[in-house]
Amino acid sequence: MKKITLLLLSLFLCVTVFAQDDATVSPDQFKIEHEFTIGIGDPSINSLLSGNANWICYDPCISQHYDWFGTDTYLGNKYTTPSITASYMLRLKKWLWLGGQINYFGTYQNVNDLFTEETICRNHTEMLSIIPTVRFSYLNKKYVTLYSSVGLGLSMCSNVSHPIDPETALLDIQMFPAFQITYIGISVGHKFYGFTELGCGNKGFIYAGFGYRFGNM
Repeated sequence: MKKITLLLLSLFLCVTVFAQDDATVSPDQFKIEHEFTIGIGDPSINSLLSGNANWICYDPCISQHYDWFGTDTYLGNKYTTPSITASYMLRLKKWLWLGGQINYFGTYQNVNDLFTEETICRNHTEMLSIIPTVRFSYLNKKYVTLYSSVGLGLSMCSNVSHPIDPETALLDIQMFPAFQITYIGISVGHKFYGFTELGCGNKGFIYAGFGYRFGNM
């Protein structure tokens, strides 16, 4: 909570510094802008949605096969990627943006023989989400923008159990809704800029990255 408070204070300090001498965009001025961004966020929501509830990794644990002839195994560390998102937004009005985002998330884990410690299987989960998004910007300065957004889309999640023998690989694909609600976001810069967002969804609770704008600016 202390880190989040410090982050919010830093964001509003940036707004104060950069917005003092900037002229707000005229209400009757119509500008079409294009925007591309890429960033990373925490994987907590994606972990829950995909059934792999962990943040980075966890310690190995024993997984016993309850038959006389089966191999006793243990699971290695499970590694999780950040929530990686690329997006495109089109500015139709001073306060209205339409676009979408593509989000990726993955986990990777080996299954090892308990006695020989050899890897006998590799499990990995990958999730790709496509989310159409609407953004509302309520502070529009030359170098600072404050905004909120909401998006709803679709996720495709593949769970693969890949033994050393590739002919016996098991693939399970699931489809379910994807979403992203950004409570508050701030971008600082003009053509090239950095941004930070606080929200909830496939991008994570905290999301940050870089962007590029072009068009009638």
